[in-house]
Amino acid sequence: MQWKIPGVWVVVAVAGLTFFLGLGSGQLFDEDEPKNAECGREMFERGDWIVPTFNHELRTEKPVLVYWFMLVSFHLFGVSEFAARFFSAVLGIGTCVFTYYIGCRLFNRRAGLWAGMVLGSCLMFTAVARASTPDSTLIFFTTLSLLLYVRSRDWSGAQESITLPQRWYHFLPMYATMAIAVLAKGPVGVLLPCCVIGLFAYMERIRSDATVLPAEASRMAKFGQWFKNWLRPVPFFKTTMQMRPDLILLCVAVIALPWYIAVGVQTDGAWLRGFLGNHNVGRFMQPMENHSGPPVYYLIAIMLGFFPWSVFLPLAFVSLSQRHRQGEGDRQSIAFVLGWAGVYIIFFSLARTKLPNYVLPCYPALALLTGYLFEACPWDISSKVAKGYRWAIGSLLTVGGVLIVALPITAYFIIPGEYWLGVVGIVPLVGGIIAWRQFHQHRENSARQTVLVTCVLFVAVFFGFAGPRVSQHQDGAYIVKSLPKDVQDSASIATFRYSPPGLVYYAQRKIDVCRTPEDVQEYLSDRNNYLATHVGRWEEIKDSLPKDVTIITQKQRFLRDHDIIVIGRSADALDTSMVAEEPSGSVMR
Repeated sequence: MQWKIPGVWVVVAVAGLTFFLGLGSGQLFDEDEPKNAECGREMFERGDWIVPTFNHELRTEKPVLVYWFMLVSFHLFGVSEFAARFFSAVLGIGTCVFTYYIGCRLFNRRAGLWAGMVLGSCLMFTAVARASTPDSTLIFFTTLSLLLYVRSRDWSGAQESITLPQRWYHFLPMYATMAIAVLAKGPVGVLLPCCVIGLFAYMERIRSDATVLPAEASRMAKFGQWFKNWLRPVPFFKTTMQMRPDLILLCVAVIALPWYIAVGVQTDGAWLRGFLGNHNVGRFMQPMENHSGPPVYYLIAIMLGFFPWSVFLPLAFVSLSQRHRQGEGDRQSIAFVLGWAGVYIIFFSLARTKLPNYVLPCYPALALLTGYLFEACPWDISSKVAKGYRWAIGSLLTVGGVLIVALPITAYFIIPGEYWLGVVGIVPLVGGIIAWRQFHQHRENSARQTVLVTCVLFVAVFFGFAGPRVSQHQDGAYIVKSLPKDVQDSASIATFRYSPPGLVYYAQRKIDVCRTPEDVQEYLSDRNNYLATHVGRWEEIKDSLPKDVTIITQKQRFLRDHDIIVIGRSADALDTSMVAEEPSGSVMR
């Protein structure tokens, strides 16, 4: 008797390995992880489920849902890195499962299986599924809303003209999950999934009666006809009304609005002004915190963040777009997935502030494209796409070779002592070589399986072993541990022109901020106070400090080429004359 494992459990196994391996063994990574975890810890400490604070000051960057998950996790496991990240990993697995079911519905079971495994073994999605940030929460609920939409209609082609649910109560689960996403990251939780569905419904509505001019027509005539075909206000208005915007508003009002009202009342509107005005409209209209980029920013970010599978994306887009234009099977499914990816990439490309994680909600769509490519375009050396597969496998092993050389060199400058990181590149190099040989030996299935194992193993090694090891070089926990042991849990700590968020989380107390040398002088007049700053600031402030204040410890700042110091009074303090003699990057204890 042959046992057949259900595809969903294969997806869960792959995602569970990459998301949970060593999940709590590494420190929280600056900047966002400690901010979110400390915010959740402070709410947990106060027993407050409404107002988010960081360093005991109002935090307006993110809505409350990620903190609610952390509060539950802290109650279950206690305050720790594992607890802060736990629900991100759980929801990440859920997103992979939703992607699997979307693939089964749009294409077939094998395409869905590939898509779920692809999503669970790409770099950027794995990173957020292992991080105490709102991204995994947002992606979970937006993907669920699109799954509910996909399940509400027939994709076999028998009812091709029906693109939206026919009963009002079919909309409610879909819009309810979008409203929950509004609690995860604001208006984008409902706006962009609605744009994905609305764009698809609108394009399908007008496709059937679009007029195509003969090839000999002028470019001006073709442009005019294109404008008439696709930019028609009446079908657009009808599609908008059929999407039931009244139900969207109702779900948001019932599910998300109560917390927004509560936090607005308790903070006298300060949270609403900061979040909606500054972190939504402000980020779209102008670059914030130097997070800007060229129009192709997200194409580059996706090629890096979707790695190792991104080596197959160019082939997937070209091959599947061609199948869509030619009307070959699954035309509507391909159109929906391409539109899903396009809405997010185009929307955030128009925004002035750019960060790689903004387009993460379209990663399930990219995984679906890759999964369908593997299923629809055979891995056959004699097929039309053989050249594309060879290029992709060659790129995989080439990147592995580059990583073997580049990572030790990078570590030499910014992570001293971690030169071994180059071994991470061995996985894609060796896996790519084996897959290349199998492909040219007409062992296509073996080649695909080798690529899968290579990608899963690479991501597991990268995050399960390399990530936790590298995280130990961060500044926050190091600063706390550098204090005399008898005062580590009680001493007051401040910073001067240097504010690592991880320091607040690992100190688990308010960190004061000194803004001028005079503030530093006054702060360190208390013998129980300590201060962290750049080594370059020492000459600026040392002459104004009490004579017994000196450098306690010095280390290279994480991922930077300059040092940080902790100053205060200690019998074990360093001789300050050593600061100029020690090379940058030394760690002195």
